[in-house]
Amino acid sequence: MIYFIANFVRTVIFSFLLNDYLKRRYTKQYEDFLVKVSFNAVYAFSVIQIKLKHVQKYMYKSNPRIAELLKTYNKPDIKNNIDYVLDGKIIYSSFYSSNSSSNYNKDDRPVIYDFIISSYHTFENNCVYKKIISESDEIDENDESDIKFILVELKIGDNTYKIDLKTNTYNFYVVGNRFTKHFFLYYMKVIMMLNEEIETDTKFLVKIIDHNVEEFEIDFIDTNEGIMLEKTNYKIVSFVHTKDTKDTNDTNDDNDTNDDN
Repeated sequence: MIYFIANFVRTVIFSFLLNDYLKRRYTKQYEDFLVKVSFNAVYAFSVIQIKLKHVQKYMYKSNPRIAELLKTYNKPDIKNNIDYVLDGKIIYSSFYSSNSSSNYNKDDRPVIYDFIISSYHTFENNCVYKKIISESDEIDENDESDIKFILVELKIGDNTYKIDLKTNTYNFYVVGNRFTKHFFLYYMKVIMMLNEEIETDTKFLVKIIDHNVEEFEIDFIDTNEGIMLEKTNYKIVSFVHTKDTKDTNDTNDDNDTNDDN
């Protein structure tokens, strides 16, 4: 062990002295050599990476069964979570397996809530997709929307806050998501961790510059309008908000009240 450490130290010292000698004695040639070696190394790595991706795509295309088996084998069993939101706050959380979106206890949920946030991972990346669910029972993992707003700002009273619907860690751009007053209350309290109280007459509006550089505002004090994402577009829709409720009588499922948010 001591012999190995001594050899390692000697190698480091020799490399340092050699580098210093070459830099002093052959400054121009040494710098040119380092630049050339670095460039060739980066170029070779890039070419190899591209070739390997081409080989992988060819293998997946010619052997789709192998591709599915590899994905199934490598896919981790990530625990995704479901948050029940009431008045902008998470009042209850549940978990389900990434390999089974229905693997959660539907009976063990709050009696009253505004909506559900289903947070789930994908195999392709580490981003957490956040699906806003108005209906009480089903966890519907929709596709990512192609729509990305250029700017989203939330104005509360005299304060203005920038809203990020997508970051490196989460993504709210999911088909079917509804961005309503109750969603922005949740975003303010949970994502931004602000404790501002919203009075009846408090200015509460969202300003958006969309993907076509069109600007519009929704004043949540005067309207029940919200934004619904589609795959390649979005639309502004009026929502009549009622609290979602779970029927406490197991024999009568028809008494459930669905939230249109």
